[in-house]
Amino acid sequence: MEFRHMRAFLVAAEEQSISRAARRLFVTQPAVSRLIRDMESQLGTKLFHRERRGLALTASGELLLPYARKILILYDEALQATAHESNAETTVNIGFIPASLDSFTAPMLRRLKEQCPWLQVQIHGMPPGEQIRSLRKSRIDLALVGTPCGTVMDEFETMVLRELPQRLILPSGHRLADQERVRLAEFRQDDFIGLSEDDFPGRNQMMQRACLRAGFAPKIVTQAGGLMSLLGMVGAGVGVGIVPSEVDSLPHPGVVFRQLADAVDAERFSVVWRRFDTSDAVRAVISALQGMREARMASEVPGRSEPQEDGRA
Repeated sequence: MEFRHMRAFLVAAEEQSISRAARRLFVTQPAVSRLIRDMESQLGTKLFHRERRGLALTASGELLLPYARKILILYDEALQATAHESNAETTVNIGFIPASLDSFTAPMLRRLKEQCPWLQVQIHGMPPGEQIRSLRKSRIDLALVGTPCGTVMDEFETMVLRELPQRLILPSGHRLADQERVRLAEFRQDDFIGLSEDDFPGRNQMMQRACLRAGFAPKIVTQAGGLMSLLGMVGAGVGVGIVPSEVDSLPHPGVVFRQLADAVDAERFSVVWRRFDTSDAVRAVISALQGMREARMASEVPGRSEPQEDGRA
């Protein structure tokens, strides 16, 4: 049993809710549930009653609670005793997709400057695949990527920040360039341009799924190494492609963006960080990003209320 198990138990007991505990710990609900299940398995007893409106401690949970508090107090005191001076500057390295600079990364940096003036932020523009590789090697602390895929969600903590609609990009001289809204079926004879799977994992599969729903398999004639290369190829008439809407912030001469009438998986723009990274710098960034997400959701859905707790762990 590790300290992370004890902390998850204590916060869940205090919040009486898996979802609120997850928000407080900056992890996903399944991660909190998994830690509690691990503890219950190791102890051989149930710690919580899962009720419709939340969690309630069992007799064993009530017995464990004061010990958990003492253990974590001592643990935190030990960390503080060996930590660097509290007023020392802290640096956090964040990877981002250049296309998101104007629409998201710049507002994030402004928010961090206002909320955490002590935080030194370094940003690194790189494609999603490179961000994940850099995260594994601890070259960056957080990654701002598109829809997490593969083993990313199993290996790291993730939080969806917003959903972006997909757009079809085509040469300005294309036969359908004058239409504001298009259907994928109209492009069954066109060549498609994909993106490097190493740097943009999952993008080609998304495009294939969308086209298959429209009744055809896309002919992907080449894969671009980056978004600027993709836009250049489309502008040169090599083919068409599907990208998140924010890509239109990049220079795109000879390229037009068109809304899709089809049901296409939205891009789930997300932040990814190493599991159980408890550094102050990372927590500060996650907290700021969570605030931005909640403010955006509130502005998009006025009067939105919290979903009712189901108490499942």
